[in-house]
Amino acid sequence: MKWKPLDSTIGEDEIRAVESEYSIQFPPLFKAFLMSYHYVSLQFDNVEVDGEYIGDCRFIELPSLSSEERLQPLDFLINAWEPLLSAGYVPFAECEDSQGPVCFDTMRRQEDGDCPVVWFLHDHLHELGEEMSRNRDYLAPCVRPIFGSFKEMMTVLCSREAAAEDTEE
Repeated sequence: MKWKPLDSTIGEDEIRAVESEYSIQFPPLFKAFLMSYHYVSLQFDNVEVDGEYIGDCRFIELPSLSSEERLQPLDFLINAWEPLLSAGYVPFAECEDSQGPVCFDTMRRQEDGDCPVVWFLHDHLHELGEEMSRNRDYLAPCVRPIFGSFKEMMTVLCSREAAAEDTEE
């Protein structure tokens, strides 16, 4: 029997509460994603081009959205990297076994509300320290772009997963 995710019971009010707590706004598609399914573990292998992974990030792991914990793991992730919020980066996932936060670049928000997806190696953020991690200018050399938007990320990574499942059957 194949594992299947449960329909989400997370609503807009819960999402708005997290957004309000941190004075942030998630992209609309990410909110829709949060309200779609509960899952315990969701990891996507990244795309490899010419022997290298896009953004030098081998895989992206989203925080657990279990029916018990709800948005707590996402809240924990945002809180752990809270200084980045001041610079316009909203953490929503992690790269390669907690190598660093994967973030929405909200300063480059698109007309539809979506944002580019970038990540930071945690070592670089720790070297910068909390105060410099609040400043976009100091962070600029550490930014590793991955996808032009959350929609692009999900389209590319989900189609890769579907193709991998098709070859397994």
